[in-house]
Amino acid sequence: MLEYVDRAGSGRIRMKVFDASLLGETDNIKCKVVTDGDGRIWVSVNGNGVFVYDKASRRMTHITRESLGGLLGSDYVVYMMEDRDGNIWLAVRNNGIVCMRAVRRQYAAVGLVACAEEWALDIRMVSRLPGGSILVVNKRQLSEAAPDLRSLRERGPAVGGVLSAGTDGQGRLWLGTRFDGVYVDGVRHGSGRVDCLTADSRGRIWKCGIHGAVAMAALTAGGEYSERAFQLGNSGLTPHTMLLGKDGSMLVGAETGLYRFVPDSLLADTSAYQRLLPYPVYSLFADSKGRLWIGTHGHGVLTTDARGRYIRLTAKDGLPSDVVQSVGEDRHGRICITTQDGAVYYSPSTRKMEYLYFHNDPKLNFFSENCALRLADGRMLFGTLGGLVVVDRDFRPATRVPQQVDVTEVSVDGVPSWTLPRTGRAGADGGGRALVVGHDESSVVFRFSNFNYLRLQPTHYSYMLEGCDKGWSAATELNFASYNDLPSGKYVFRVRCLGDDGTWTEPRAAFALTVLPPWWASPAAFAVYCVVLFLAAMVAYRYLHTVYRLRRDIAVEKRLTQFKLDFFTNISHEFRTPLTLIAGSMERIRQVGGSIGDLRMPIDRMQRSVDRMLRLVNRDTFPKL
Repeated sequence: MLEYVDRAGSGRIRMKVFDASLLGETDNIKCKVVTDGDGRIWVSVNGNGVFVYDKASRRMTHITRESLGGLLGSDYVVYMMEDRDGNIWLAVRNNGIVCMRAVRRQYAAVGLVACAEEWALDIRMVSRLPGGSILVVNKRQLSEAAPDLRSLRERGPAVGGVLSAGTDGQGRLWLGTRFDGVYVDGVRHGSGRVDCLTADSRGRIWKCGIHGAVAMAALTAGGEYSERAFQLGNSGLTPHTMLLGKDGSMLVGAETGLYRFVPDSLLADTSAYQRLLPYPVYSLFADSKGRLWIGTHGHGVLTTDARGRYIRLTAKDGLPSDVVQSVGEDRHGRICITTQDGAVYYSPSTRKMEYLYFHNDPKLNFFSENCALRLADGRMLFGTLGGLVVVDRDFRPATRVPQQVDVTEVSVDGVPSWTLPRTGRAGADGGGRALVVGHDESSVVFRFSNFNYLRLQPTHYSYMLEGCDKGWSAATELNFASYNDLPSGKYVFRVRCLGDDGTWTEPRAAFALTVLPPWWASPAAFAVYCVVLFLAAMVAYRYLHTVYRLRRDIAVEKRLTQFKLDFFTNISHEFRTPLTLIAGSMERIRQVGGSIGDLRMPIDRMQRSVDRMLRLVNRDTFPKL
């Protein structure tokens, strides 16, 4: 007997965790007690499995190797501990390590028949009948369930391969089949495949098949069946869903896009239709606010805002997959979006997502096309490959400790950083949170994890290398990031993950990376470059200064020469003019003769002097200039 003393106020709790028979099987009965974050008491016993006591309900659960599908593998649990996320880790002798977590199940899986065959669980269609009952179809069987799903019975007549259902204005149930046309109240009409059946605002049935066009089908009171077909687009529609809009128009979602037409207008004019979107459309839904939700194959889900503009939600925004199977709405106004890899509740007001992952069976998380329905009591009903899944009307994801992402390994050119020498470049801080690499080590890979071992679906990560990336990367399931040929410099790597509530965790994980420059780009090399440039600049300066000085001296000489030339030109002009006048006057006196005979000799001397001065001016002065 184990006695647990609860200091929080619950008193003493006595639990019988092993009996005397164990003493003969083992001589080392180890017992470990852990109280998890939700107040549950976990007791592991070496030889008797694990006991879980819920203080709120006062219920004891005994987990052995026979329970939980043999998850333990052995009853000999030698150690137990709780991690930061509230998970319980068990060390099982000769069977490794087991991770567990106690959660409150907020859903129920329902099979149509007590049969383990695949066809019995694969839900193909879920539809509400006029009386409120639910029509459910698998590969081979047509069933009708009560509005609250308390009863489920097979519906006759036996119709195989039902793909679609609809009710006309007269209340008759139409069933579209894979090969046999339609059945109206159990009577077969027409032929071929009918994927979609929807009544328009006047109660007329419109149908379309994978290899045909949209057709209006009519059945008279006498049982005469007729069709009128209309081709939308240039090729086969390959339709997936049809929806009657509030304005009376019909929307058709197909592989070739989204089409819209008004029935009466199309009857009058076969070209009176519109192609609204080019994406493959798998589901259509109008919520209580009148917003149209469009589920696509590979492009996420689209809706419209108050201005009529399209808003798209994809895996980058937190969807489990971009292949959207169906769209619905719960009683709280949350939009339920199911995909091929899980589902989410999306709140248009807060733009947050809450994930819905069911059990350990992947088939329960692979949702069927156009199989989402809200029951009369507020619960949500989904069709999956593993049967019907009914979710509580007040579903909330289990409270979890905020997830943290850590960098688990950094490799350089394929070599883990912890194997690199600590001196010099690698592991400069000694704690493994920084790394220094050379310029020739061109490939750096960061690996990271949030260590969430209980989540069935892959975790979405986003990362950023500050100094290289301009922003956060797109959401990805890959838990590594690779960078090649990084320029020299300092970088900081950060990573975050998408939590269960659809919000990104705080990027707590940071890793500093320094890429050293090559020798020719190192600080010492730049110092040498600066010295060389300085010397080259000095030589160039001295050369240019010398050239400038010589050119200045030549210019001064030219100016002085010009001054001399101008001076002697002016002086010679001043000398020549009076000498010429004097020479002319003396020549005139000589020609007169007569009484000036006594003056002839002085005049001759004056004439010789004037001639000599003119010769000097004309011969000696100007040739030198």
